[in-house]
Amino acid sequence: MGHRKKADYAFFIQPNFQDPVWFLEAKKPSVPLTTADNYFQAIRYGWNGQTPIVVLTNFRELHIIDSRYKPHHDTVLNRWAKIYHYSEYADELKFREIYSLLSRQAVGSGSIQRFISKISTAGLPHRQLQLLRTPPKPMDDDFLQTIETARLTLARAFTGINPAYSDSDLTEMTQRTIDRLVLTRFLEDKAIETEPILERCGQSATPWRDFVSVRQTMDDAYNGVVFKEHVILDRQSFEVDQRVFVDVTDDFRSDTSPYLFNTVPIEILGSIYERFLGKVIENRDGRIELRPKPELRKANGIYYTPRAIVNYIVSNTIRPLIQNKTPKAISALKFIDIACGSGSFLLGIYDELLRYHTSYYNANPSETTLKDCFQDSDGHYHLTLQKKRDILVSNVFGIDLDPQAVEVAQLSLSLKLLEEETHETAINYQEEFKNAILPSLAKNIICGNSIIDREITRSSTLTQEQERSLNPVDYHQHFGKILNKGGFDAVIGNPPYYNVDSTWGRKDYRLALLKRGYPDVHTDKTDVLFYFLRKAQSLSKGKNGFIVSRAMLEAFKATKLRKAMMMNCPSLR
Repeated sequence: MGHRKKADYAFFIQPNFQDPVWFLEAKKPSVPLTTADNYFQAIRYGWNGQTPIVVLTNFRELHIIDSRYKPHHDTVLNRWAKIYHYSEYADELKFREIYSLLSRQAVGSGSIQRFISKISTAGLPHRQLQLLRTPPKPMDDDFLQTIETARLTLARAFTGINPAYSDSDLTEMTQRTIDRLVLTRFLEDKAIETEPILERCGQSATPWRDFVSVRQTMDDAYNGVVFKEHVILDRQSFEVDQRVFVDVTDDFRSDTSPYLFNTVPIEILGSIYERFLGKVIENRDGRIELRPKPELRKANGIYYTPRAIVNYIVSNTIRPLIQNKTPKAISALKFIDIACGSGSFLLGIYDELLRYHTSYYNANPSETTLKDCFQDSDGHYHLTLQKKRDILVSNVFGIDLDPQAVEVAQLSLSLKLLEEETHETAINYQEEFKNAILPSLAKNIICGNSIIDREITRSSTLTQEQERSLNPVDYHQHFGKILNKGGFDAVIGNPPYYNVDSTWGRKDYRLALLKRGYPDVHTDKTDVLFYFLRKAQSLSKGKNGFIVSRAMLEAFKATKLRKAMMMNCPSLR
C-alpha cells in the first residue's frame, strides 16, 4: 500500500463546511478498482471522517461503498453498495440514481442517509450479510476501545518490570506512551514527518528502544509536554517486552492501522480523550484493571461536551468580544476555561480565533504581513504557523486539577495548531525562527485546583498530604498581569456537577475551605458547580459562558448563589 493519507476530494454542504458529507478517491483509468488495497484506502477516509459512504472511481467505473464499518483487509471487498460503468451514464434512470444520491441538493435533503438505510441484502455474499447485520461502531468509540486496550496492555507490561509502580505512576506512564504514539502518528499522517517512524519501530528488533531513542529528536523539533523526558519511561535501563510493544504499535502504524488522524477532526479526538481520562489504572494484587475515577464513580460518571454545545457557547461569548476588532486588538484579549478537561472548550475558542483572523485578513488584504499570512495560488490568505502560535499563546488559557487532562489539553491544542501545516511550512518555520515548531503551553494550561486556590488555603493548617492532593492554584503567580488589568475577558466551560457533601463526605476537610472561601455561596448540600460559577465571575470582566444545571436556576439551595451573581452582574438583574 502507498502512504497517501488524504482523499482526492471531500464534499461539503451548507451550513457546516467543517465536516465532509462524502469523500471521493480517484485512480487512473488503467488501475483496477476492485482490490483490497483500494477499498481499504477509500473506506478508511470515510470511516475516519464519519461519512456513511465513500466513492471510488477510475473514470471507467464508479463504486459507491459503505464506509460505516471499520476497514479490514479481509472484508473490505464486501462493502460495495452500488457499482456503475461509464457506459451506463447515458441511461437516464441510471444517471438519475447517481444524481439523486450525490448531487448537492440531494445530499442536503438527506439522500445519503436514506440510501444507507435501504441498502439491499438480497443476493449478497454470506460474509457481507453478516457484516451488515452487525451494528457499525463509529470511529470515536472504536478508537477509545483501542487506546483503553493499549493502556491495559502497557500497564501489565510495565508492572512486569516493576510490580511496585503505583496506580498513579501506571496511569501517567501509559498515557504518556499513548500520547506519544498518537502525536507521532498524527505528524506522519499530516506528512509533517515524512519518515514512517512507528512503522520503522514496529519492524525493528528493538522496537521500544528505537521508540524511546527518537524522543529527544522529536522534543527538539516539536517541544510540548508529550516528548519531554519522563523520569521512568526514558531511563536507559527501562525495557518493555518487545512483542507486547509491537502488538500495541500495530494499531497506530500507518501500514497496518485503520485510523487516519489527518481526517479525524481534532475536536473528535478531544471527545475521545475526555472519556479516556474518566478512567485510571488500578493494580489490585497484581490484577490490572481500568476503573472510573473515584470522584466520577460517586458523581455517576463523566460527561463530555458535544461539539454543537461548545460551538454555541463559544459563538455567544467569544464571538461578540472579537467582532469587528483588529488582530492587534484581539491579541490583548484573554480567555480561560477553569475546568478545561481534555480541552474541548479551549479548542472551540482557538478555532473561533483562527477563523476570525483568516476572515479578517482576507477582507483586509492591505493589513497582511509576511509574518501573519501567506497567499495561495487562488489569492486566498492563510495564517502562518507563527501567527497561529502567537494567537494560541496570547489568547487561550486553561486550568484542570487532573495532570493527565492538562497534558491532553496541551496535546489537543498542539494538534489544532498543526492541523493545516505541511512538512514544508514546518521546516520553513524552523529555519526562519530557529524555534521548536510547537510553543510551550506550560504557562497557558496549568494543573491545579481552580476553586480551592492558594488564597483560600494560605491561612489554613493543611497537612503536606492534603496540600499535595489539593494542589491549589496561585492565581496571582500564574495570571497576575491579567488579573491586575481587570481579569479575563471571558471564562467559559463545562464544570463538574456533583454534590460536594455526599461525594466527599460530610467530614471532608475541603468543605470547611469552601465555606470559608465562598461564604456567599456555601449552603448544605452545595453543588460543586456553584463554586465554579462564582470563581468564574470573580476572575472575569463580566463575560461568562457555562453549561449549568437546573438546580442553579431553580433549587432553593442555590438561592445564595443566584443573589451573589446578580449582585456582581447587573445584566442578570
